[in-house]
Amino acid sequence: MQGLVIVDQGLEETAILELKELINAKASILEPCVVEFPIKKTQDLRVVCYKAQSVRHVLLLLSKAPCKPDFNQLAKVSEKLVKEVDWKEWVKKDHSFKCVAEHLEETDFNSMDMEKEVGGHIFDALKSLKLAPKVNLKTADLSVFSVLGKKDLYLGIDFAGRDLSKRSYKIYHHASALKGTLGYGVVRFSGFKPGQVLIDPFAGSGIIPIEAALFTSGFSVNHFSKEFAFQALEGLKMDEKEFEALEKVNESLPVQGADHLLMHIKSAQNNAKIAGVDKWTKFSKGEVEWMDTQFKKVSVDHIVTHPPEPSQQMNEKDVEKVYREFFYQADFILKKEGSITALVTKKSLFLKMAQEKKFVVNQEKKVWSGKMMYHMLRLGRA
Repeated sequence: MQGLVIVDQGLEETAILELKELINAKASILEPCVVEFPIKKTQDLRVVCYKAQSVRHVLLLLSKAPCKPDFNQLAKVSEKLVKEVDWKEWVKKDHSFKCVAEHLEETDFNSMDMEKEVGGHIFDALKSLKLAPKVNLKTADLSVFSVLGKKDLYLGIDFAGRDLSKRSYKIYHHASALKGTLGYGVVRFSGFKPGQVLIDPFAGSGIIPIEAALFTSGFSVNHFSKEFAFQALEGLKMDEKEFEALEKVNESLPVQGADHLLMHIKSAQNNAKIAGVDKWTKFSKGEVEWMDTQFKKVSVDHIVTHPPEPSQQMNEKDVEKVYREFFYQADFILKKEGSITALVTKKSLFLKMAQEKKFVVNQEKKVWSGKMMYHMLRLGRA
C-alpha cells in the first residue's frame, strides 16, 4: 500500500523528514507538492493526519496515471482510474460518498468541474456494483480525493477530510501571518532540535514559535480538532484514549518570541494557549534593539523569523534600519555555530544588511504559500 501527502510547494523535503520521524516511512517526491510513501497498515495514515505539521492532505493512494491539464484527457484518465479500484473494499451497500478534487497547476477548468467529472465516474462504478451509491457532501461514509498534478492524476481515499494546513489555533490574526505549515517548514529548515534555544524577534501572532513548540514538545497540532474522515471508515475509528496514545509529550525549553507591539504579543499568547503550548512558549514586548538585554552573549542557537519587509506601512529606509540593528544584535546573542533562518519575499535588502555583519547564506530554497513565493534563507557567520 502507498500513502500520498499533498504539501505546499517547497515543503516536500520537510514532509519526507516528518514521515520518517512519525511512521518510519521512506518517502519520495513524485512531483511538486506530491510526496509518496509506503505504509505497512492503513493505521499509519491516522498517525500522519493527527501529528504531521507539514502536510495539507493525507491520502491512501488508489491509482494514478499520466494526465495533462486538459479537461477531455482528465475525463478519459479519471474514468480509467476509477475502473481500476476495488470499490467493494471501501464501500458497503447504501454507503454515501463524496469526491473532492484539486489541481496543482493552472488549468482552464476549476476544481468543481473536476469533482463533478470524477465523482460521476465513481457514482457509475458503484451503481454497476449494485452498491446503491449516495452522494453526501457533509457527512459521507467515504471521502475520495482526486489530485491533478503537473504530470499525473492521482486518486485516493481522503483520510483527513479537510485541509490540515488550516490551524484551529489561528484565532488572533496578524496582517502578515504565515500559514502554519510554512511556519513549521522554516523551523525545520533552521535545523532546530529539542533542547536548543530558539527565538523569533518579529513574532507577530506567534506562528513560528507555536509551530516550534508543537514540534519540540510532541503535542499534537490537532489535539483540539480530532474530526477526521477516517473516523467514518470501518475499523479505523479512534477514541480519545487512542489519540492520547499517539502523543508522547516532552518537557522542553520554551520557544521565545518578541514583538514591538503589545497587541501582537497578546495575540501570540492567546494563539499559543488555544494551541495548547502556552507552557512551552514565552512572548515578550520588545524592540529588536533590546535583544541583547534579554539574552546573554552567545546564548542562542537559532533565530527563526519572518521579518518585516518594505510596504505601504513601512518604507525601505525604515526596514533597512531594522535589519541593520537586527544583525548587530544577532551577532551578539548567537552562539558561534548559531544560525539565522528567515522567510522573505524579497531577499536583496536582507542579505545586504547581513553582509555588513559578515553573515552569509549557507542554505536557500524557495517555498510557496498559494501563489506567494518566499525565499527561505539559512545564514551563519562567514
